Amino acid sequence: MVTIFAADGKEFKISREEAQLSLAWKDEKEVKTTIDSITIGYVVDFLVLHRGVRPPAIRKPLISTEMSENTTRENANFIDTIPLWQVFKLATTSENLEINDLMLLSAAKIGSLIKGLPMGEAREILARLEKGPEKEIEISEKW
Repeated sequence: MVTIFAADGKEFKISREEAQLSLAWKDEKEVKTTIDSITIGYVVDFLVLHRGVRPPAIRKPLISTEMSENTTRENANFIDTIPLWQVFKLATTSENLEINDLMLLSAAKIGSLIKGLPMGEAREILARLEKGPEKEIEISEKW
């Protein structure tokens, strides 16, 4: 078992098998992070979903703005339920935790959001996502 502590003290447990997709956690017994429990929860959900087995590669280039056309149904269902601003945060967190498959899935979701948009609109969306949940509402209303 690997025990992970979020910044707020919330505790998560995953099996050694599930931890294998994280190069940062795979050999640990206990991990204390500075990451909030919501983000750690999504990371743990991803690791549990895949049980240490790397998911199939995401299609490149993305063929659609619909994630179900770019990746497996399981990955699409997982990433599509996460608020967009949290996906943005998850991309950087998973990179820091060396969970390449989650980082690529998060990046693909962001890419699918801006696919086919003019550069100015894409930059505006990315800037709003970086600012957090209150800006996501503006994105949903505008796009």
